[in-house]
Amino acid sequence: MDKNVKELNVNELLPGMILAREIRKNGVKLLDKDVILNSKFIEKIKKVDYLLQVLVYDNEDEDKQIHDFIVKSIKKLNEKEKVFGEISNKLDNICKEIEVNSKISMTELRNVQKNLLEESKDYSSTMRSIINGRDVDEYIYRHSINVGILSNMLGKWIGLSVKDLNLLTYAGILHDIGKIRIDSKILNKKSKLTSEEFRIIKTHSVIGYEIVKHIPYMDENVSMGVLMHHERCDGSGYPLKLKDEKIHTFGKIIAIADEFDAMTSNRVYKKKQSPFKVLEIMQEEALSKLDFKFWSIFLNGMVNCYIGEMVKLNTGDVAKVVRMDINDISRPLLLVKDDFIDLKERKDIFIEDLI
Repeated sequence: MDKNVKELNVNELLPGMILAREIRKNGVKLLDKDVILNSKFIEKIKKVDYLLQVLVYDNEDEDKQIHDFIVKSIKKLNEKEKVFGEISNKLDNICKEIEVNSKISMTELRNVQKNLLEESKDYSSTMRSIINGRDVDEYIYRHSINVGILSNMLGKWIGLSVKDLNLLTYAGILHDIGKIRIDSKILNKKSKLTSEEFRIIKTHSVIGYEIVKHIPYMDENVSMGVLMHHERCDGSGYPLKLKDEKIHTFGKIIAIADEFDAMTSNRVYKKKQSPFKVLEIMQEEALSKLDFKFWSIFLNGMVNCYIGEMVKLNTGDVAKVVRMDINDISRPLLLVKDDFIDLKERKDIFIEDLI
């Protein structure tokens, strides 16, 4: 056996370990080589065969593992960025057609949605792409693509039907389409908006509703999601100041996806924040403004995505996320080389970003 590899019983596995060989059972592949184990993967293996012996990389080869993982992650990220960039450009062209002819190509829009859903099946690389830092001028259309993906993810976790998932994804993609009728000087303003400029910005959800409502054969639920994505459960949102059950389900879902992507992206007036910090901030807001049931599902889904992932720390170190506490999202238990670090006890260390 390779000296950089060790064989462990499935009960000895820990989140953060990296598979040195694919796992198969009765000819069926369970997990690929080089997968970073999280608690969900470990439980999956145990259910199949609790006596299974698994090959993982030895910690002595940690530096090489990290280097190889980063190289592979960057390659995957670049591939995803290229694909999602192309989808964003297609959405850009659709919006330009609306500006010129006040018409929308349902065929082109359907292709955007289809491509988006196909390319976002791999949650891990998709999430890295969503929170990846990019130029501010890429924000508007890429944000719409990201919100479509995140809304679809949350809709799946909630258990929506296939039909509703498709409609929800359309609503996510089109949620900000009303901004094509807002002066770009206001949209791209770096300084604080005046009260009048903010009033104008807030009209985008009604403008978007009117645009989507007139798309031939488009389901009404899509336009309602576009209209209500800035409503908040305590009545503090806009444009109708609706509360709780009066807000359309799509509006509640898109509200969560919209906030998460906006806060993890570079914008003209604000730099992106760590996705862990964003979840922590949104957790506080969820108590009154966001639908708490949907938020809880989103939070647990994101936690499952992040456990076992590698992150960059402010110290310059690379670490693996071993365990997360939903009551203290930004301070998980980490594995740094062969040492465990609990960020709850190390206030001087924080996560800057996913790798």
